[in-house]
Amino acid sequence: MVDLPIPRNPKEVQMALELFSYYRHFIQDFANIARSLHELTKKNTTWNWTIQHQDSFDALKFKMITTLVLIQSDLNKAFIIQTDASDEGLGVVLAQRDD
Repeated sequence: MVDLPIPRNPKEVQMALELFSYYRHFIQDFANIARSLHELTKKNTTWNWTIQHQDSFDALKFKMITTLVLIQSDLNKAFIIQTDASDEGLGVVLAQRDD
């Protein structure tokens, strides 16, 4: 997550938003933070990555690594593997339940 590259086009913004959205219920004010990024994915929108978009992207990345979304795994607990695939690529999440 720390090394997630800056999106270079609307498709890459959409892919990043899908990743962030998977954990949206852990991220306070997700909709407000992601609003400017969603604007870039609308049809007939001219691509123009601004400081506002960069700030939103950085804020979401920061929240993903500083909230309880990502914690050290416990090798004594079962793992959950969740996958998603499309013609564009494959996504995999390795997760654990935590009380």
